[in-house]
Amino acid sequence: MKEYAVKRAANGADAFLHAEDIGLFPWGGEYRPLAQFSLAYTDDALLLALRAWEPPQNLRSEARGIARDVWHDSCLECFLMPQPESDRRYINFEYNPAGAMYLGVGSGRADNVFLADAELSCFQIVPFCVEAAGGQVLWGVTARVELSFLRCFFPTLSLSKGIKMRANFYKCGEKTIAPHYACWSPVDAPAPDFHTPDCFGLLTLV
Repeated sequence: MKEYAVKRAANGADAFLHAEDIGLFPWGGEYRPLAQFSLAYTDDALLLALRAWEPPQNLRSEARGIARDVWHDSCLECFLMPQPESDRRYINFEYNPAGAMYLGVGSGRADNVFLADAELSCFQIVPFCVEAAGGQVLWGVTARVELSFLRCFFPTLSLSKGIKMRANFYKCGEKTIAPHYACWSPVDAPAPDFHTPDCFGLLTLV
């Protein structure tokens, strides 16, 4: 199981200061873009940052707003289980280069509920897409996940030193010109499947 230390956010710190690669491709494929995530916390929010480097011709960004099929586009994802000892549900946050978001909650693929009425503005999503070296495009998002939102589903949750969560982070693009599926923590499944909570890594707030 992969492990990641979620550090308390420092004022003015680089959002990707403690970035780790989303670098496993358990289902193979020749196209393997570099992707990373970073996560920090305050007393009242989790601060999520996701980014990837890709050739511009490989980018797909059709979804807008709160949308169902974000994973068809170039996509970066966080599946977060805030209270794994008492509640097997997780929330999945999925983003494309335009900052569109799929937001769902459940304990697996079968019962995952699309939160279509969520207010996008509540998450302070900041998408970015800039030219990078070697003809690549660097794209990604930063987002703020308020504790008040998480408590809608996990009423006793707190964000403090020692809290342990489970999560996995993903990069995909199901309908891009080069479909691909990457993860941070290893996934044991015969075909691409991100709804695999038993494979989530461990997050510890420090």
